[in-house]
Amino acid sequence: NRAEGKAYAIIANARAQKQAIQELAKAEAERQEIESMGLQHAISTLTSCNTNSDNGGGSSSSSIDDQDRAMQFLLYHRYMQAQEKLAASNNSKILMFPTKESIPMTYAGLEHMLTK
Repeated sequence: NRAEGKAYAIIANARAQKQAIQELAKAEAERQEIESMGLQHAISTLTSCNTNSDNGGGSSSSSIDDQDRAMQFLLYHRYMQAQEKLAASNNSKILMFPTKESIPMTYAGLEHMLTK
């Protein structure tokens, strides 16, 4: 029967769409997990830079410079992710690229949190 065949095709298509959605969700969850592990590693590195500078682990100036560079990298990385999302939107936009001096409150806030 022609109607029966059409119904089975619709059901098969719906199942395929459901599976595709589930696979996309699974891939996104894995992406987020990998990203969070990277962020955890970055924060751990920042914390260890701070711990090493407090405990006399190497020259204080070198540890502070390492911590400074690590914090800048982390901030810029997150900022670029936000810029990427903004750029992907359909709205009008202006993209700005920060420097350490242009986001001092955020930078100082992160530094303060890590030194406590």
